[in-house]
Amino acid sequence: NLVDRVVNEPVGGAHRDPRAMATALKRALGDALRELEALTPSELVAQR
Repeated sequence: NLVDRVVNEPVGGAHRDPRAMATALKRALGDALRELEALTPSELVAQR
């Protein structure tokens, strides 16, 4: 997969509420990293 998740912009666009966009990105990246941390190195390689 090229894209694992789409992070939606806040209402009005990211340029109108950069703080909300940053919060959404922080949450999405944290979720993704937690999922990856649960995998073994072999699992990571297999999922490439």
